[in-house]
Amino acid sequence: MSAIPRSCIPVPKIENDCYDWYARHEEKVRWAQIHRAEAVFIGDSITHFWSGESGPDCGGGLWNELFAGRPVLNSGYGYDRTQNVLWRMEHGEFEKQEPKLFVVNIGTNQFSVSPNYDGDSPEAAAEGIRLVIRKLHERFPRAHIVQMALFPRRGKQELIDRTNALALPAEEAGWLSWIDLSDKLGDLRHEIRPECYQPDGCHLARPGYEIWTAALAPYLKKYLGMDPRLRVTSGDITRMVCDVIVNAANTSLLGGGGVDGAIHRAAGPELLAECLTLGGCRTGEAKITRGYHLPARFVIHTAGPVYANRPRDPELLASCYRNSLDLAAEHHLRSIVFPAISTGAYGYPADAAAEIAAGTVMKWLDAHPLDPVTVTLAAYSGEAETVLRKAVNLQKSGADVIF
Repeated sequence: MSAIPRSCIPVPKIENDCYDWYARHEEKVRWAQIHRAEAVFIGDSITHFWSGESGPDCGGGLWNELFAGRPVLNSGYGYDRTQNVLWRMEHGEFEKQEPKLFVVNIGTNQFSVSPNYDGDSPEAAAEGIRLVIRKLHERFPRAHIVQMALFPRRGKQELIDRTNALALPAEEAGWLSWIDLSDKLGDLRHEIRPECYQPDGCHLARPGYEIWTAALAPYLKKYLGMDPRLRVTSGDITRMVCDVIVNAANTSLLGGGGVDGAIHRAAGPELLAECLTLGGCRTGEAKITRGYHLPARFVIHTAGPVYANRPRDPELLASCYRNSLDLAAEHHLRSIVFPAISTGAYGYPADAAAEIAAGTVMKWLDAHPLDPVTVTLAAYSGEAETVLRKAVNLQKSGADVIF
């Protein structure tokens, strides 16, 4: 009778990393007593450092843009192996939970050799991965599980490829999906694409997490009711790197205060010179210019309504978002950032404006399911971000919102 591989024997912490393993575990157990996760991401540091919890934010804020305010549990632990995940599953992290979706990405550290661990064979690694999947399904039979093939990794690719071949589910199951990103995170030889990775060749950078997010989009939509193409953030829109930012302009397009003035100052006098050729912009319409000295390549200028509680105000504001999105699609622009149009000097109530923004963008995305665009609603403060995020999360699924 063959011995059970250590990859299948539950144990707690093996390795030291940049965080307190036991403190993180206790925090996750407490979370499970209070909240009910709609989705759980299980893994090692690649999952852990996506969110920046008790460690580096390798995703560059993407996790919060997608999931902040939603009951989505990041159960990634830096340096974990399959046996650590099995132990955590038995020790309270998922108590009282009935998630709709699990995303599992574990196993690459079976090949991380340290003074505490001399590495596993691909056969042992795959057996540990299969056991994690099986135990999850036995405990949560109604949940859908997305099993990620191990990502390409510098210096470990032969081991990774052999493990993926062995861990690939033998047959299709309605409760299980397999996603292999080897050809997107790596080249034809599965060598890593440097732009997708941190310098260590193991952990992802934001472009890699964007690829992972895109692959998960159908499952996030089906099980969570959310479209990951829509994000929320806060900060200075004039410093955001994207294809196009939207300017909350006035009808003259000649600059003004607030966001409008900030964009003109950052873009330089060339922006005003081009705006002079456009003949203004009627309320609710949109026009496009180059971005000049901005990080964004283009600027879409739209004139929001001055709020007066008129019946047409909501439709005029919605038109700003619709027409801007149509214009971005017409010019094949794939990343667009909106400010909170009309909420400054124009006086539109923040809550109502956020509901219109979130609802209009969601309807546009639903009508363009194959468009690879990402839409970011950018708030100017933490309080404004909370208002936007609440509106987006309610539009996405009506899920409980956590602040």
